[in-house]
Amino acid sequence: AFREAGKYGQLSRGGIVTLAQALVGAKKFDEAHAFLDAELEADKNFADAYFTKGIIYSVQGQCKKAIEYYGLTLFIDANNASAYTNMGYARLDCAETSEAIKAFQTALGISKNKIDHFDSNLGLAIAHLRNGNDPGAAETFKKALSLNPNLGKGLDALAREGYVYTPAQAEDIRKLLGKFGK
Repeated sequence: AFREAGKYGQLSRGGIVTLAQALVGAKKFDEAHAFLDAELEADKNFADAYFTKGIIYSVQGQCKKAIEYYGLTLFIDANNASAYTNMGYARLDCAETSEAIKAFQTALGISKNKIDHFDSNLGLAIAHLRNGNDPGAAETFKKALSLNPNLGKGLDALAREGYVYTPAQAEDIRKLLGKFGK
């Protein structure tokens, strides 16, 4: 099923999301938002479009808007572990640590893939670190490390895999590596 996507021609749902992500990668945030808004006008149940808008808002440092769009994703797709994980990171950015922990724990409870488990365990380790819970931080950080050994090589190794963290999250990851990365 292809849809007419304005100046981009006909695209599948996956193509729409891929194009929006490419626009984000090129830092064309306004264009990505406008493109996804047009798609959502045509299909209000397009969960991946809401999710992608959440990512855009996260990248732009707008954690409240990101949380809103991850919530819209979950309204349509309540078992979307990636949306819970990303919501957890957005809640960390908004200094809502307790809510972040709940989001990461929910993601871990429903996730069926290694990537979501890595992301959620790392986010949970950051949340525990911020709460002063070193035993919880150590346990979940070591789980994240076991799921993705490149974590032990530092942020540059994760960046090569496509992971992006806010400056505060990156600083927390450095602290976790210093305390528990051995």
